[in-house]
Amino acid sequence: MRIDLETVRCVLRNALGHDAFIAGFIRQVVEDPGAVTACINARGVMRYAPRFVEDYVKTPQDLFAVIFHEVLHPVFSHFIHPGDKVSALACDAIINAAITHNWNVVSDDGHLFRVFYPDHGGVEALLRPNSKLNHSRYGDLYTCLYNPQYLYSGSGNITTGEFIQSLKALMPPTEKIEVVLLGTHIQGEAEWNPEDVTRVAKELLEYVREHVQEAGYSDNLTDLLIEALKSKQTIRQFLLSGYSTKKKIDSFFNAGCQQRRITSPFPLNPCRRDMLMLSAGIWPGLFRNRRAEVIRKPRGIAIYLDVSGSVYDHLSDILGVLRHQEGWIESIYLFSNAVVKITMAELCRGELKTTYGTDFDCVAEHIVKAEYEKAVIITDGYAEMEDKNVQALKAAGTQILTILYGSTILQEDLVLKQFGEAIPLEDAVEATC
Repeated sequence: MRIDLETVRCVLRNALGHDAFIAGFIRQVVEDPGAVTACINARGVMRYAPRFVEDYVKTPQDLFAVIFHEVLHPVFSHFIHPGDKVSALACDAIINAAITHNWNVVSDDGHLFRVFYPDHGGVEALLRPNSKLNHSRYGDLYTCLYNPQYLYSGSGNITTGEFIQSLKALMPPTEKIEVVLLGTHIQGEAEWNPEDVTRVAKELLEYVREHVQEAGYSDNLTDLLIEALKSKQTIRQFLLSGYSTKKKIDSFFNAGCQQRRITSPFPLNPCRRDMLMLSAGIWPGLFRNRRAEVIRKPRGIAIYLDVSGSVYDHLSDILGVLRHQEGWIESIYLFSNAVVKITMAELCRGELKTTYGTDFDCVAEHIVKAEYEKAVIITDGYAEMEDKNVQALKAAGTQILTILYGSTILQEDLVLKQFGEAIPLEDAVEATC
């Protein structure tokens, strides 16, 4: 199976919905012969071993299972557990069971786990569904994951920590864990920042509550998953910080208004220097009065709205921001991989047209051709720009204000950062209230 960025995003969007944040979070797919299986790091780079994919990842359901396995590691906070092999195997067993149970259709009942791990033998059989462990020392642990109603105790609820401790107690001292685990289990290597974990957890929690139906054979996995997801919602999210949003927006849109000093024998609006002289008993003669006036009528500002992603979810907020600055707006354009003009009335009616895909090249070329001095680009930020267009925009000296919606892209990854400020849509909305 060929794996590229578009394939990965299609698999996730088909499984979780078109607006899935997780699909946008993965920004690069790299074939890495040095990898053992696959992993996703904090910058959204997915690496995979070509031999692993060739041998085991045969279908979109298999690809979903391996990607989602990596996504659930930081959500479950599994890296807080000791980095020993027993803990790593226990965490993998819980994740594989959660995927098999809660996403059984899109993972084909955990097909990847069934072909990658044996169904009998040692501890590795815990990592897959339909294992033959009923009469082994690991039978009760396996039943906790897949059939808790059959436990003699009458309760199959178990936490990750309890699972790890139970597994350590059950394993004979002579048994060695030689099994290959999916993804990376090196402490810190795949850790995500709290903002991304929070965003993923919130999205998955909404999905689980809306779509996951209790199958009657492993309710504990659903409860465990929901609790893990809920615990991440209290982390405060920051997209970009260290600036006053209102000041930046006002200065961008109202740059034509500047303070000018005019001289007058009367103190109409004296500057600080004149006030100090008067307080010292010195008459300045001519006062340098400050007055705000339009010294240059700039051409109106162009708005470019990215319609390739989840723009409908944020359209009301976007319209609120644009309405606040409507007097300074000359034209509004939609873009995905082509630029299309739209009126404010059409935008208010939600008449959005997309050609799918996303790139900033069409916007750069349009700005340069139209000779706009200023432009606002409203986007999720997940797109690139060819170097020739970067240089053309720099040569034109165009100032760009980027407003990010539905995005947690890091500022250093945003290609538009070199042309001006970037602010989250939430802050822009608050600044217009």
